[in-house]
Amino acid sequence: MGFTTGSSSSYADWGLVAASNIFVQTPTVDLSPFSGLQAVLFAAVNDINIEQSVNFQGYGGTFEIFAFGKVNIANGTTVGFNGEFFAIGSPNSMSFNNVTFANTLGGFLLDSHNGDITMTNGGFNVGGGSFDMPADRFIGLSAPNGTISLTGPGNMMFIDFPVTNISIAARTLVLDHVRFPMGSSVYLYSANGMLAPNPNMGNSPLPGYVNFVNGVFYGGSPAQFFVGTDIIISPQ
Repeated sequence: MGFTTGSSSSYADWGLVAASNIFVQTPTVDLSPFSGLQAVLFAAVNDINIEQSVNFQGYGGTFEIFAFGKVNIANGTTVGFNGEFFAIGSPNSMSFNNVTFANTLGGFLLDSHNGDITMTNGGFNVGGGSFDMPADRFIGLSAPNGTISLTGPGNMMFIDFPVTNISIAARTLVLDHVRFPMGSSVYLYSANGMLAPNPNMGNSPLPGYVNFVNGVFYGGSPAQFFVGTDIIISPQ
C-alpha cells in the first residue's frame, strides 16, 4: 500500500492502520482496500513521518491521519487526498516549511489539540467537489490552546475552485503574507476575538489577538478592509 506500519485492521464502517510509527516513502498510497467504508484512520502511537510528496488515492470518504507524538512532513512537499474530508491531527505542536495540503474534492482540517501550528510558505488547495456535505470546500486550522502562525516571506496561499469557507482558531493568530481568495468566507478566532491595532504595518504580534503583521490580503486588497463582511473575527 506504499507505507510502513506495524499492524492494520478493518471494521464494518471504518478502516484502521495503526503502528508505533508510520513512514510514508512513496508518491502514492492506495486506499482502495477501504472502499465502501465510512472513514479511514492512520494512527501512530509515536510519530507519522511523510518523507516525500504523496497522494492518498482510491478512496473518496473521510481520511484522517493522527499521531500521538509528532507529525513530520518533509520540506517542500505536497500531501494530497481527493475525497469528502481530509484531516491531520496531533495533541502536540506541528511545524511545516513549504508544505501544501490538497483535497480538491472536499474539506481539510489541521488540528493541534494542545500545541501550536506553524507554517512557512506552502498553502492549501481545497475545494471543487460536488459533495453536499458540510465539509465541502472547507479549510480549518485549529490550535485552541496555542498559537497559529502562517508566515512568509512568500505568500501563504489559500487556493480554491468554488467559494471556500476558511476557519482559523487559536488563542493567538499570527498572519504574515497570507492571501485569502476573493469570494471566500473567512472566520478568524482568537482568545479576545479582536484584530490587533495597526494591521499590515509590520508590528510585533500581540498575544490573544488576530494579528495581520504584513502582507495579509483578501483578494488583491489589504485584509483589514474586509473585516466585518467577508472576514469575521470572533472570540474562541
